[in-house]
Amino acid sequence: MNDITEKTRLNAIAEAVNTMNNLGYIFSGIRHELGNPINSIKTTLTVCKKNLPNYSQDTVNEFFDRMLSDIGRVEILLRDLKNFSMYENPKCTQVHIGSFMNNLLSMVERDFSLNKIRIKRNFRPDAEVGIFDPRALQHVMLNILTNASDALLKTEDPEIKISTSKADDRIIIRIKDNGQGIPDDQKQHLFQPFSTTKSHGTGLGLVIVKKMMFKMDGTVEIESEEHAGTIVSLNLPAVRVQNA
Repeated sequence: MNDITEKTRLNAIAEAVNTMNNLGYIFSGIRHELGNPINSIKTTLTVCKKNLPNYSQDTVNEFFDRMLSDIGRVEILLRDLKNFSMYENPKCTQVHIGSFMNNLLSMVERDFSLNKIRIKRNFRPDAEVGIFDPRALQHVMLNILTNASDALLKTEDPEIKISTSKADDRIIIRIKDNGQGIPDDQKQHLFQPFSTTKSHGTGLGLVIVKKMMFKMDGTVEIESEEHAGTIVSLNLPAVRVQNA
């Protein structure tokens, strides 16, 4: 069993390295994601320059709104690219899992409550102390919780269950939602840069999650069934308990 777990972990690490090293694909995506809004802004400005005296104020406002929307897309991309370069050298330390998770959830529970999303927690006492960078894991968790929240928008009784457990010398954090789930044709692209179905997304969120987990000697796995919800499992080093 240990050999299988280790093989799975090493395969996940190899996949993460492959994704991070695929710079040609990433740069191509950046060019595309920046090029589209820039071309749109350029076209809008060109049209306005030639015809501005002939346009009504409502039409001018519509053009400005379009350009502001395109600028917003660029800002989101730049933010995600900044996040991608964060925590290249994470400062991993011993962290109490229960305290970390409770502090994190206190930051988001109010917003989730406003959206009628119930959060259930089950933190096992044997999964007390992990080894990770708390800032990096906070970023990972917020990304996953945001995805879960988006998936729950059309769910009648939205719920997120967060649990911790320990297996050998690893801490397992599971985030389970009862949302829309992920269609089969999208699962193979989950960790592919710039692959997204969200109108407001860049497709870098899970790429950043996988990179940060890799940097902390961790892994991320996603199980999902369309219309039945999604489970995200984070695997991190635990503090070894010395036998008496």
